[in-house]
Amino acid sequence: MRPLIALAAAALVAGSVAGCSSSGGSPTAGSPAAPGPTGSAGGPSATASPSGGFERAQAWFSGVQGYFAAIQTGTEQIKSAAARNDVAALPNLCRLLGVNVVKVNDAPAAPDKRLAQAVAAAMTAYKAAAQSCLTGDFGATATGINQGAQYLQQANDIMNNLS
Repeated sequence: MRPLIALAAAALVAGSVAGCSSSGGSPTAGSPAAPGPTGSAGGPSATASPSGGFERAQAWFSGVQGYFAAIQTGTEQIKSAAARNDVAALPNLCRLLGVNVVKVNDAPAAPDKRLAQAVAAAMTAYKAAAQSCLTGDFGATATGINQGAQYLQQANDIMNNLS
């Protein structure tokens, strides 16, 4: 397996926000998967990737890898703060998660259409998680974190199958 987006997905698929229930977790046909604005991680400028797609995807990932790592760290910190019932820490952690989602969305589009769609769906779920977290809806926060992680796992699988 080629280690790529898995760094963000692996730790998140395993659990929801500690101490909070989740009403879902699996991406479904009704889950948000709309592409982002033109030129974003899921924007319409993403196209199917011809041969050499994995190399182009790797080059794209090297530019956004830090944001994915920050999203992973942020979601782990949100889960930890929720488990400790540290309500004072949550607003800043939620805002930081949202900032890193915006950074991924503002980055150049992934070079493969399916990869771009999976990343866009993950960012939509993480954005919803950050917004829910800010309003104190931790059940929805858990759902968003879990769905985002599952979409990133799909993106990782797509990337691993590019030639």
